[in-house]
Amino acid sequence: MKKKLIWLTLSCLMVVALVLASCGPAEEEAVEEEEEVAEETLTLLLTKLDGTVVEVEVEKPEYGGVVTLVHTRGGAAQDPSDFDQGYKTAWRCWSLDATNENFMGGDFMRGPCGTKEFPFYSDFPAFPVSARVGLCVEKFDMEDPYRWVLHVRKGVYFHDKLLPCGVPVNGREMTAEDVAVSLRRMYELPSSWMGNLPKETLPRYIIPDKYTLILEFDIFQYSYINHIFDTVFVVPKELVRDENDQETEFLRDWENSCGTGPFLLVDYVPSTYMKYERNPNYWQHDPYFPENQLPYLDGIKALFIGEETSRIAALRTGQLDLQFDITWQQFDSIRASNPELGWRAVPPSNGGTVGVQMIDGGPVTVPGRPLGDKSVRQALSMAIDRDLMYEELYQGKATKWLYFWHVDTPQLHIPYDELSPDLKKIYTYDVEGAKALLAEAGYPDGFKTSILCTSQYEDEVVFVQSCFADIGVDCTIDMREAAVVTSLTHNKAYKDMKWGGGGGGRHFYDVPHYLATDHYSNSQRISDPWWDEMKVKALRQTDDTKMYEVLAEMGLYAMEQCYTIGGMPRPNTYCFWQPWLKNLCGGYWWGVYDYYEPYRHAWIDQDMK
Repeated sequence: MKKKLIWLTLSCLMVVALVLASCGPAEEEAVEEEEEVAEETLTLLLTKLDGTVVEVEVEKPEYGGVVTLVHTRGGAAQDPSDFDQGYKTAWRCWSLDATNENFMGGDFMRGPCGTKEFPFYSDFPAFPVSARVGLCVEKFDMEDPYRWVLHVRKGVYFHDKLLPCGVPVNGREMTAEDVAVSLRRMYELPSSWMGNLPKETLPRYIIPDKYTLILEFDIFQYSYINHIFDTVFVVPKELVRDENDQETEFLRDWENSCGTGPFLLVDYVPSTYMKYERNPNYWQHDPYFPENQLPYLDGIKALFIGEETSRIAALRTGQLDLQFDITWQQFDSIRASNPELGWRAVPPSNGGTVGVQMIDGGPVTVPGRPLGDKSVRQALSMAIDRDLMYEELYQGKATKWLYFWHVDTPQLHIPYDELSPDLKKIYTYDVEGAKALLAEAGYPDGFKTSILCTSQYEDEVVFVQSCFADIGVDCTIDMREAAVVTSLTHNKAYKDMKWGGGGGGRHFYDVPHYLATDHYSNSQRISDPWWDEMKVKALRQTDDTKMYEVLAEMGLYAMEQCYTIGGMPRPNTYCFWQPWLKNLCGGYWWGVYDYYEPYRHAWIDQDMK
């Protein structure tokens, strides 16, 4: 029998009730015997995004153990490209999430990683800033849209370690200067992705005291909030700027890794493994067990195992504690051979899309260019048998409908069944209707076109090619190496269409840029004055509700224009984990780059392992 501690979490407050009863010596012995085998749990009442209250149960954690995993990105085991996000975007510097911290993060109190009742990616980043919790920045006040006051958390210390570069950080306390320097260099370094942002977005920095940083802007844009609070890792100022305020590049050497995060990077053998150890001076405590300092784990060992079959073999034999990015083709086999493993489906970042190269196109017909005609693009969408794609190509192991806004943004996402009749028609299989649209547009016999892709998406593109053929469209597959496709995409130089395009995504504040005139992420060369105007209107909003209203209208417009022929199923990937790994349950990516944040709450049941 399990003895339970009942904890209720309402309005972010917890009321603890512990009842112990004894009725004489004989009964006391029975209680003591029961406690020896009892497993304490918490029963939590938590509120989901839709407002419903659910009861979940969490076991009492224990300290110790090292989690062994393979860090993968899109299914590939990759070494970090750098250890300083000033020189590579942070998703290529993924070790930073174990060793350093963002300004703010996901709210663990809205549902621990171990609860399947809550969204796979927690409530973040779809949740507004008001629902986030402070990490290096405890909170911030927006006195007006152009002046933000950041309150830097007190009592947060950098790792106390000897650094080969000789800079004596010595575990000192983090201050507002560190936060300011960490942000400023991301805006100003040409090698930083934020260095490509318009210069009018650069803030001015005022540091009135040790724990306060004031940012002043000339213009306001909502995406600044997410870029600043969710993508910038805080680093010690003296490790990145010398006494002459010049860049040092010390952090590009992994041995100089230093942050405020829950783990220290202590060993790295390229293409073999990375090893992290617990930070004994980490500031954060478990919100459900406030007396417990995080993290629970002694460390993490990230292996680099390139072959998927080798990774799966290591998982099956217990050499790996968990593995992400298991393909849908492997799912049934692993479930059959290892039924004891926990598992979770991971929805894709985007639905399947074909991006259309618009050249000078906008919401008008371009003479002599079929793809410039909205009716032609809608016809191509109607030609795709999405049900067959879901059932036959992916055998049902896919997310069937995901377009334009991601399901993780419930304020914006519209399920297929809730589309208006006119929109639903565009995304419903109808060969005869598609032929009629082509004829009305002046192409009764179809036309010739092409799709650029890599071999990774050959099955999907062959399927789409066959659907287009059914309405008389002769589509050539232009299959290239991944590096070539990346180059053509970044240079906006592909001819007709490519697999993948501006079809939305999880980070709603960045999606409007994908279709904006001359934006670097608009590889389709779309030029639509209406969209550009609405983008500014949406991202200049300071009220979340008003912003969502504008973005929702933009999403409906994009679906009608079919700049990207989307809404196609995309296969899920899967996370599997060993039964002894607790309080993780597939939790991953609480923010833009937060791969390792959930591990600070995870623990290993030593008796089971």
